[in-house]
Amino acid sequence: MRAFAAVVVAVLLTGCGGGSSARHAASAPAAAAPVSGPGPCQAPTVHRTPYPGHGQGLDGLPWIAGAPADTGLIGLLWYWPPRWRTVHDARIWTGGQAPAGYSTKILWVFLGHDAADRADTELRVAGRRMDGPGRFSDSFTGIGYEGSGGAPSYASIIDIPRPGCWRLTLTTGSLRATVDIQAVPAPSS
Repeated sequence: MRAFAAVVVAVLLTGCGGGSSARHAASAPAAAAPVSGPGPCQAPTVHRTPYPGHGQGLDGLPWIAGAPADTGLIGLLWYWPPRWRTVHDARIWTGGQAPAGYSTKILWVFLGHDAADRADTELRVAGRRMDGPGRFSDSFTGIGYEGSGGAPSYASIIDIPRPGCWRLTLTTGSLRATVDIQAVPAPSS
């Protein structure tokens, strides 16, 4: 069982195990009016408490929760750097890569009580910029790992094209959840 958990962690750290690489980026014309949300970015709180689901090796990862709460959407932030220890709102680097060279990987898990019955084998992530023009979409294949309790899980590399506040809409089967995230440019070397 430990060996299997180690393999799952290795897959997540190296390649996310199943992204479809069907990435589509689309941007609104530069003259388009900004899409505004209800005030500043509503990025969720980054939790540093143990992961609320099951799975070995996941308790040390910061995580965020999506909405609505009944889907039980949790995003485990594999890319979160130690220097962001005092950052409380969800953020991510643009371009799919952190400054240290690793990918902006998020393991999405639906922990809702009927999520396993409502999920499909693919997760679609559609991003819409809330404070200016911009859209992107991507899809990822579900993964399974021992000890997950059957929770639908999807390893992803989120590649946000430019800085700003982005609403991610995650859809699989009849499950639909959203999470806002602040995209920041990687610092110059």
